Amino acid sequence: MDVRVEGDRELVFDIDLAQLGSDAAYQQNRSSDITEPFDKVAYFLELKRPGEPLHWVYVSMDAFTDDPAKLGIPTVENGVFFQQPVGGVCCTTNTRINMAVEGANANLEFWPNSYGRGNAADVPDASDTDYDFGDAPSPDRPDGYGSMQVHLTEQKQTVFALNHWSQGNKADLGIGNNPDGNADWTFAANADIYEIKRLRIFVVRQTISGPSESNPPSD
Repeated sequence: MDVRVEGDRELVFDIDLAQLGSDAAYQQNRSSDITEPFDKVAYFLELKRPGEPLHWVYVSMDAFTDDPAKLGIPTVENGVFFQQPVGGVCCTTNTRINMAVEGANANLEFWPNSYGRGNAADVPDASDTDYDFGDAPSPDRPDGYGSMQVHLTEQKQTVFALNHWSQGNKADLGIGNNPDGNADWTFAANADIYEIKRLRIFVVRQTISGPSESNPPSD
């Protein structure tokens, strides 16, 4: 499927996830340089295990904030907290996971808090007993485990998940649903299996083609 996104991409954050720790270590932080309005935002995650091809997923969506600084890894300090649906979602990946959509709906679980299994936001078909695409952030532990997850709601499909980033190479990290544990990668503690792990975040304007397998965002 030829996924289209609306807008010229402008890089906001470039994050080498190998440098994760108690503070989000951005290789580039251009959030203060973004001065023009934007209609969409996009996340591009690349992961590579030793001896395997580089896998990536690119997902764009209607802008859910007008503040570029709020698009990065959630922390208490930056105040990022989004537990909400988003529309206009386009997704493509070079993995075998069926995530190619255009104009779909998704839901975000972006927060620095610890969280439980309850479906606090009443996400359709999410579980109250499993960690999945509808969980419950704990107001009593605002600087806790941490969740940065995008889910295709109707497909019950995690697009990508980054959790527990304060643990560095023992963070939870994955594309698609986790086949060997909680679908949203909670407690996976697997970031160290990837020799390349890079997340780039963009704001998007106007109309261009999204990345294809031969044309992902360039360096």
